[in-house]
Amino acid sequence: MSTPTQRRESKWFSSYDAFPKIEVELQSSTESGGVVSIVLFIVLFLLAGSEFLQYRSVQHDYEFVIDQTMAHQMDVYIDISIATECQYLRADVLDVSRTSLPITSKIRQEPVVYHTLGVEQLESHLAKNRKTNDVNVAQLMRQRYQDHLAQKSQAGKKNGCRFYGSFPVNKLHGMIHFTASGFGYVGMRPPIDAVNFTHRIDELSFGKHYPGLVNPLDYTHETATSHLETFQYFLGLVPTIFVDNLGVLYQRTILTNQYAVTEFAHVIDIEKPDSVPGIFVQYDIEPISVRITANRMSLLQFLTRLCGVVGGVFIVFGMCLRAYQSLVSFFVSPRD
Repeated sequence: MSTPTQRRESKWFSSYDAFPKIEVELQSSTESGGVVSIVLFIVLFLLAGSEFLQYRSVQHDYEFVIDQTMAHQMDVYIDISIATECQYLRADVLDVSRTSLPITSKIRQEPVVYHTLGVEQLESHLAKNRKTNDVNVAQLMRQRYQDHLAQKSQAGKKNGCRFYGSFPVNKLHGMIHFTASGFGYVGMRPPIDAVNFTHRIDELSFGKHYPGLVNPLDYTHETATSHLETFQYFLGLVPTIFVDNLGVLYQRTILTNQYAVTEFAHVIDIEKPDSVPGIFVQYDIEPISVRITANRMSLLQFLTRLCGVVGGVFIVFGMCLRAYQSLVSFFVSPRD
């Protein structure tokens, strides 16, 4: 049995009860209340699902800042196939400091059967990228692997050369070019019929990949209309700082670059000494960098918003139900 002191304390606490109880025998269920309850639970389910999807989604905040990185070099990742045999090709990098770097020894090259599976013309590829920025990285990797297997399995003469790998370049205005021996460089020129700069680009990036990065030249190809044709790509590189705040206990920062591209192609006149057929990728570094911060709603924010939604829906539906019942009782109840 409780003592008088305990009863007084219990009564004192009961006076502060914010959730007064109604006896079960005094409660009544109505048809309108049941309909409102069903609608209530449907609305709660939809709103809670929407909040959960927003909690799982990633938000990107963009900020333009002056490039203050002290890096003097950047890595170039390339995977390009040219419809000319490897023995006739060479690859070089030249920048404004007059530093010339033969990259043939820096990247791998292998004879391949040239094909265009899994790639598309640059113009249509860029148009598609302008329509959507959603990139399924896993799908692209699977597609690339399947294309590589298809390339390996094709029978016939290996009439192309694949250059792939990575190499460092100075963080200056420069140019990556693929040319034929004897054109612009000392060496014996190959037969004109053996030169064909039709090419496909599976990857061309200037730094590490981050989620959502789109490289405009990836999975594109261009077809030469002549054996002596020059393809020029003009790239504007924007230094990019990607800050990943999605980790619970750490923050990951990626220093990389994204770029925009314009393209120009023309047939050269072999009689002119400065005319060189090939593929020329000219890149320029912009002084402005982009800082991209990936954020996601915290668990505390999600629970706070969810409680607010649930409580708000209950209050609004309760008010609507009471208003409906009051109107019904006003118009239906008999008047004196």
